[in-house]
Amino acid sequence: MNLKKYLASISYDGSSFYGFTKSIGKANIQEEIEKVLVSISNNENVFNPNIKCASRTDAGVHAIGQLILFLLPDNAIPSFKLVNIINSRLTPFVKFNWIIQVKEDFDLFSHILNKEYIYLLSRKPLSPFTERYFFYYNHEIDLDKLRNVFKLFEGEHDFSIFSKESKRYKSTICNLEVADVQYLKEKELIVFYLKGNRFLYNMVRRLVGFALLASKINKTPKEFEDYFSPPYSKLTTQKVPSNGLYLLRVNLIP
Repeated sequence: MNLKKYLASISYDGSSFYGFTKSIGKANIQEEIEKVLVSISNNENVFNPNIKCASRTDAGVHAIGQLILFLLPDNAIPSFKLVNIINSRLTPFVKFNWIIQVKEDFDLFSHILNKEYIYLLSRKPLSPFTERYFFYYNHEIDLDKLRNVFKLFEGEHDFSIFSKESKRYKSTICNLEVADVQYLKEKELIVFYLKGNRFLYNMVRRLVGFALLASKINKTPKEFEDYFSPPYSKLTTQKVPSNGLYLLRVNLIP
């Protein structure tokens, strides 16, 4: 059976899923996509789309521009029709943005330049229609101090103390190009933005949690650098809920 390889951008509401990757007995995004790809392949009993994702988002985490790689038989639907046909069969909570065919030897991971994440924190109470997409935080916030603390994450650091399972990585060094905080006054929304070459498990949620806690402590921005050391692990293990986290974009090497 001849196979073609495709690269796709997808978006999803992660609220009802136990993360992107397969998990026995739990709803996941990978299986939702796999079922549809198998159904349009005309080889339901023997075909494996071999789906790979750029980022293994956790339970409840959303994506606007996740990238995936997958296979389809050569005799399947033409690529220009794939997006509409796949979306028509998918759950409403997962959608393909675009699909392109790539070369057989294309490797997604070696082509990733960086990833961008945002975390959305609401300063006003949420309704039943927004509860799944923002973290409501009604405590006092010094925005300037919060921004200064978050800026400390920029550059190359060992982020092992901000990861739940740091021992599983060969290296815990990450390079964050941007770590910024913006306040959208009209929407009463605080947006945390991170752009970096890689992120560890639970790292983004812990960085946001740390910044919220550390910004309440009476120290100068320079003194906050001490909190990267293990004695301050109580602060570095505090993570915010998953519902406010979005994989915004995965950028590939040109």
